[in-house]
Amino acid sequence: MITPLIKGLISVQELSVCLRQLVREAFPFVAVYGEISNLRKVGRTTYFTLKDDASRISVVVFDNLEQPIREGQSVIVEGRVDVYMVAGSYQIIARKIRQLGIGVLQQKFELLKEKLREEGLFAPEKKLPVPKLPEHIGIITSSEAAALQDFLQILKRKSWRGRLTLAPALVQGQAAPQSIERAFKALSNDTTVDLIVLIRGGGSFEDLNCFNDEHLVRFLSHRKKPLLTGIGHEINTTLCDFVADLRAETPTAAAEIIAHHFQYAQDNFLQSAERLLHAFQSCLQHFQQSLVLMQQKLQAQHPALPFQIYRERFSQIYQKLKATFQHQLQLKQTRFEINTIAFKRFPFMAELDKKGIALKHQTAQLNHLFGKHWEAASVQYENTHRLLRASDPKRLLSCGLFFPVQESTKEIQDVRTLRPGDDHCFLHKSGCYKMRVLEKVN
Repeated sequence: MITPLIKGLISVQELSVCLRQLVREAFPFVAVYGEISNLRKVGRTTYFTLKDDASRISVVVFDNLEQPIREGQSVIVEGRVDVYMVAGSYQIIARKIRQLGIGVLQQKFELLKEKLREEGLFAPEKKLPVPKLPEHIGIITSSEAAALQDFLQILKRKSWRGRLTLAPALVQGQAAPQSIERAFKALSNDTTVDLIVLIRGGGSFEDLNCFNDEHLVRFLSHRKKPLLTGIGHEINTTLCDFVADLRAETPTAAAEIIAHHFQYAQDNFLQSAERLLHAFQSCLQHFQQSLVLMQQKLQAQHPALPFQIYRERFSQIYQKLKATFQHQLQLKQTRFEINTIAFKRFPFMAELDKKGIALKHQTAQLNHLFGKHWEAASVQYENTHRLLRASDPKRLLSCGLFFPVQESTKEIQDVRTLRPGDDHCFLHKSGCYKMRVLEKVN
């Protein structure tokens, strides 16, 4: 093998070209055995990682494989070693792949899966019903994982409405199972959580091996909350997927499942509301038509209809009579005016006017004389009334005087005629008293 001598400053590309030349010349053909991991296919090209307990190397197969291969399978890869200059990594360009059997990790996985299946941990009767319309979802994953953002983006794009609670946990490595258990316990203690979702993005078999932990699987088998998993890619299946109540192929698919039921229920609600509105409008239109028809029938049979007809006829006759009366009245007025003009033209009208003037003059004189007579009579009445009031006995009595009054046949004409021993009655304001004359005082 010739080692090139590099002198001076070179670029990264120049160094990569030198390394690729060295690797190609040193390993034109290799036959390497190991276990398949992180298997994926893009078009006609297949990519996977060939690993053992200590190391791993990338493998690329550009042509279709003669026999299908699967995750965890032990194979022998024949080909050449090359350098992928873009990433600065080396890889095997495989020409042929021979199958050896199931790898060690895959074999452990299958044995544990069969053991747990026989114990009934994956039995359908142990599955909890998954709510189709959860109001509160608890999410277990890494807070920095891209899978979380994909999950949330799908729910947002689908206009899902609900509450989300993230319980951060490790999703790779030896400490991941205990971290997932703690997060699950925290969400289980929340009585408002309807569904717990365990998600993680794609990775190699080793990256996802924490979800195959026996203690974690047994812990999840005693859950009280329904569990939905979305771990890895379509080809990845873990023991947590088997024990879960529902498995989605990817985190995105898990979000699609949740959003699908929500959209389905929302669409059904909108369709039902639209049908109900249409039925209500149809019923309302039918009732309105029936109401109009009933109103027409009622109006045709209403007792007031004949009265209305007679009233209209009466109004018409009244208008005709009114017009006739006004016409006749106008004719009479016209005739009266003509007769008045003709009557004023006769000779005796001037004499009649003179008599009228004389009558007015005599009436004025009579009113004047009556006024003077009324004034004199009023003055005489006032004088007489004043004299009568002055001689009114009640007024004199109110001043404390005594007036003799007639008793039997005795009549007092003059007080000088009174003699001692005579008895007479006197009127006072306080009453009537009987008095006897004792003596005359000069």
